[in-house]
Amino acid sequence: MKRLSFLFLSFAIIAISLLTTSCEKDLAETDPPMREKETKSKGRLKSSFYFNRNSAANYAKAYTEHWEYCYHHTDEKQKKTCNARYNSHYHNYGEIKPNGEIWGDCANFVSQSLYAGGFPLYVRHSDENPYDTNDDDSKKLTWNNIVNSNLSKEFWGFLVNSSGKRWGSQSWRNVIFLKEYLEDNYSTREYSVKTRHDLQWNLKYLQKGDLIFMMSGNDGFSYDHVVIITEVVKSGNTVTDVKFSGHTWNQENVSFNGILQKNESRQSSQRLTYRVLRFKF
Repeated sequence: MKRLSFLFLSFAIIAISLLTTSCEKDLAETDPPMREKETKSKGRLKSSFYFNRNSAANYAKAYTEHWEYCYHHTDEKQKKTCNARYNSHYHNYGEIKPNGEIWGDCANFVSQSLYAGGFPLYVRHSDENPYDTNDDDSKKLTWNNIVNSNLSKEFWGFLVNSSGKRWGSQSWRNVIFLKEYLEDNYSTREYSVKTRHDLQWNLKYLQKGDLIFMMSGNDGFSYDHVVIITEVVKSGNTVTDVKFSGHTWNQENVSFNGILQKNESRQSSQRLTYRVLRFKF
């Protein structure tokens, strides 16, 4: 009897061990393996809201169109046509300054899309409500704070002026500050991509609403463009590509594989680096 009990106990331990191993394998397969150039964010905020990825993608496709570079058009009629699908409720930050400097609308547009998908307006590192008039002015989204770069980084939101235009905070309209805000506050995963081969490692995990940042320099933080994934392309059950949409260089459903193919034609030292930011919720 003791021998039978021992055999039964041994069998039970083995069965539990196999089940645990199977569960661990299943959990491991829900996320891609960590790679050399991959980073994980701290994700200080719990995602207590529902991120409607389809709504974010549909908004992005509704308020852009595919033009090679809108702001290079000299014909006024062409410019108006180019900007016709911008959401008139938001200030358009895209313009060419007299000195030739280009100010873009890409982060503003991506923030609009995330907001349309359910991302809440928020004050970073604070429990204060930015719209509560009883709170400390230094923690509110006031007109004074929204143009102050140091304070404005702490907010992700906008104010409406007398003309009905929504003006965004630094974290809303600036590429670098937007990236920092999302990484600091939400559960994300990030991948470095230069070629189609790089993309294939993590392609199946990307979804509508995830973001692609472009890095123009090699210093690790010179991000100057951001777009949002608006379509996932499949062949059967296999994801073969993702398409993105954006502003400044107005683009609608552009193949990421196609962009990376062009990037591969450059000399290795001249290739642009793309950072794909995936929301883990």
